[in-house]
Amino acid sequence: MRKFLLFTMLAMLALMPVAWADTVFTSSGAFFAAINGLSITTEDYGTGFFDGEAIPNGFSAHGITYTQFNLTQGATQGDITNKYHSFSGLSLGADHTDLGDIFTFFLGTEGATINFAQPVTAFGMFFNVNLTSGMYGFTYPNGQAFTDSASYDTETFVFVGVVADNPFSSVTFSSTDATIGDYNVPEMIYATGTGVPEPSSILLLGTSVLGMFGVVRRRMQR
Repeated sequence: MRKFLLFTMLAMLALMPVAWADTVFTSSGAFFAAINGLSITTEDYGTGFFDGEAIPNGFSAHGITYTQFNLTQGATQGDITNKYHSFSGLSLGADHTDLGDIFTFFLGTEGATINFAQPVTAFGMFFNVNLTSGMYGFTYPNGQAFTDSASYDTETFVFVGVVADNPFSSVTFSSTDATIGDYNVPEMIYATGTGVPEPSSILLLGTSVLGMFGVVRRRMQR
């Protein structure tokens, strides 16, 4: 009888929503550890792209659609470039040919909005930047995630990512310094699936189960 009651309570708890919280990471190592076990897609622009390729609004590849480039100086679209440091040799920049062929990076405060083919539970990205050049990151329907550029995460890149409570379908990335916040994007990572509950949530569930089981035992012993 006790085993039956305990099994019933565990089954009921399994159906209850677990308290989650969005977690922002400025360490790529910690982010990758947090999304271990999820279905992960990495866009490093090394496959299916070529140097000088234009990325207009509405362009789709590898589960990402670039719905809106938020650019200035007459630029209207993105650009794949090999001019800057990256993981694969190519990265995403902005097509600033209006300023000359060398301007294929995002100017300060510029960026883009991207949509995912299906909602994601985690998203992270690297920015190739100069040190102490401002904040870099993204907004998303649940909030925002930014990192400073006081030190590099990897090579010449800063990183920011989020593991979210509720899945989301879009992000808008940018820098915050209009004067020196120029950058390019060497890699984006997004993931779907369910992660591991926070330790506090697991402890709360365990305590609830033990407490309920203790009440049942006391009642049965009377």
